[in-house]
Amino acid sequence: MSALMQRIRQDHINITRLMDILDAQVGLFHRGKTPDYNLMLDIMHYMMNYPNIAHHAVEEIVFEKLMDLRPELKSQAREITRQHRELAEKAHAFTDDLQAIIDGYSIMVRDQVEREARYYISLLREHLRQEEADLMPAAEQVLSEKALRAIETSIPDMTDPMANKQALKEYETLYKHITNEE
Repeated sequence: MSALMQRIRQDHINITRLMDILDAQVGLFHRGKTPDYNLMLDIMHYMMNYPNIAHHAVEEIVFEKLMDLRPELKSQAREITRQHRELAEKAHAFTDDLQAIIDGYSIMVRDQVEREARYYISLLREHLRQEEADLMPAAEQVLSEKALRAIETSIPDMTDPMANKQALKEYETLYKHITNEE
């Protein structure tokens, strides 16, 4: 498997893990307890600043190349691209709501926050399932190592900010939470 495809798959694992943490926080909320809003906000900032920008852009380049070679996957690839936009919109709205709660500007109804979070988590999980079930295997099968290297060299650095010591400071709380769960 190419380094690019490994990176995309590792991102999917990391995103799933973050959704598990977010889901656990929403579970606290559901049980009438207070979730760690700052942790939830860190997760959502991460989602807006890495997957929604770098990760999805790279996937879309890979899927464009895939559609050239496998036109029958065009509708699936376009649906994934549409989902990328929807995920970005939902992430932005949920992040704004979390920030408003933290800042004391919003007293949202618990059900509304929980519904918004659960919808986002569900949408993202289904999105990853679709990519992993169809498009990722097809891309690995059809795209040559040379084609994948060409994509890799043509894109800006897509280093996960939690793997980058410079950017880690921004996600320090999130990183500590993840490493304490291992």
